[in-house]
Amino acid sequence: MKRKGNGGGRIKGGMNVKINVNQLPMETCPRCGSPNYLEMYNLRKASPIQSPTGQESIIPVPVYLCSNCGLPYGQEPEEGNVTGEVPIR
Repeated sequence: MKRKGNGGGRIKGGMNVKINVNQLPMETCPRCGSPNYLEMYNLRKASPIQSPTGQESIIPVPVYLCSNCGLPYGQEPEEGNVTGEVPIR
């Protein structure tokens, strides 16, 4: 039985590595300080020329948004934007 909070992975050479996620630093939102993020998806459309199947396809791209203020993970808050609104790009 695996203990909660322990992860594992493989590195080159097949050696197992155990990582205790409880000992890793917590990422927080640079705007509001919340440590909680929601996984959402941007949908990208591939034309038949770009698609390996030769047919138009929709490709979901995961993004993480702060659950408190909506700032996308990795994006710095804009200066002067004190309302917490996230511009749509």
